[in-house]
Order: sequence, then structure tokens, then C-alpha cells
Amino acid sequence: MAIQQTVVEVSLKNLKNNLRFLKSKLNPNTLIMAVVKAFSYGADAFIISKELEKQKIDYLAVAYTSEGLALRKKGIMSPILVLHPQINDFNTIIEYNLEPSIYSFRILKAFSEWLRPMAKAEIQSNGVACCRKVVNVSSVSGTQGSATQVGYAAGKAAVIGLTKTLAKEWGRYNVTVNAVAFGHIETRLTQGYSDSIPEITVGDQQFRVGLSFQQRNALAQTVPLGRAGTVDEAAGAIYLLTLPESDYITGEILTCSGGA
Repeated sequence: MAIQQTVVEVSLKNLKNNLRFLKSKLNPNTLIMAVVKAFSYGADAFIISKELEKQKIDYLAVAYTSEGLALRKKGIMSPILVLHPQINDFNTIIEYNLEPSIYSFRILKAFSEWLRPMAKAEIQSNGVACCRKVVNVSSVSGTQGSATQVGYAAGKAAVIGLTKTLAKEWGRYNVTVNAVAFGHIETRLTQGYSDSIPEITVGDQQFRVGLSFQQRNALAQTVPLGRAGTVDEAAGAIYLLTLPESDYITGEILTCSGGA
């Protein structure tokens, strides 16, 4: 039986050149996150991360808490997002100043179970708990309704109800809970087409996406700013609710829709 081997070579020089090219195509104010995936596929994740720090990457991201922990222990100080935190990870995440991506109700529940005793201990020790922030993502479909999209609108409205309820429940722990309701944002789901309808692959399924240019023009006419929002502007709306200046804002829904 023949045995085949695959060798992966990681070139720091090419990494720097590719990153320089990428930055040249972006708005200078755009923040960049680099995913250090699967321990850099056998390369030294610390060396890759250290080089990314030298190149002034704004964020690093790893799949699991253990990967972020390994980088912290070797001296990587950049912000590190953990994309798939597990329910027992929160003590480690907080101790090593990692940032969890809370992407499901299961992880949110795990966070809440960690939060209560931690906040109570901080209040007993310091008189006040550290300010922590949750920003949920909703849609103007949830605030205004959307014809022919009953399920989607109902789901986004539920996010708003969840946001306002958690703001009341978690206020005692000095956690602010807000949401951003987005209007039309330029993504691959809303890309324009004139002839064939674009498709994307999710798992083993194909989905049609996009809007005809006629639909896009009609949407733009309903927006006072006259255009769709960019992904940078969408990220900026979330960022506003993470700033220290928003420490006394909770239970609110920020609409990011160009005035629509």
C-alpha cells in the first residue's frame, strides 16, 4: 500500500506580503482579525501570532479556549476571540483575558451561570462588579415588521424581547444588554444580480441568494441616506455599544438602517 505525505510550508515573508496587500485594499480605519486556526496547521502558532502582532493585527481568533490559553501563556497580548467556547471554559477565559463568542442560547446560559457568582464575589470584594456587555443582533424586521417574512420578523422580535428582559435581570450584576437592529447591509446575501441568481453552499446544500438590481434600487429609495450600509458600518454600530461611554446604556435597541 502506497503512503502519501503532505507537507505544509508556512512562509512568514509571504504572510507579511499578503497582509500588506490586504491592508492596501481596505479602509485605513478597518480593523483586522486574523484566525490562527488549528494551531496553525502544524506550524508554530506562537510564531505566527507573534508575527501578526508585529504587523499590528487588531484581533486574533482561535477555535477553542485551549488554543487561546496556549498563546497567552507564551506571551501573546493581543485581544484573542474564542470562536467556539465550551460551557466549562468561562473561568479560564476571564482569567486569561480571552473574549468568548456567545453564539447560542446554550453558551449564553453557561455564561449566565458563571456570571452570577463571579459578579457577587466582585461586589462583595470591591463594592461593584466589573462592567460587562452583551450586544445582540436583530433587524428592523423585528421592530417594524416585514411583509412575507413572518418567521424571520418574529425571530428578530424575539431577540428584542430577550435583550430587554436580560437587561432587567442582569443589571444587578453590572451587565449591560443591548441590541442593534440592522436595515439593508451589503453582504453576499444581498449581492446584486441581473441574470442568473447567485448561489452559496452551506454544508451540502445550495441556497439562492441576492437581490435583483431592480430590488436593490427600490430598497435604496426607501433609505434617507440613499444606499445600503457597509459591513464596516454594521460593525461600528455594535462597537458603539461596547465602549466605556455606553456603560449606563442598557435595554436599548440601536437602529442601524440609514434612517429607514
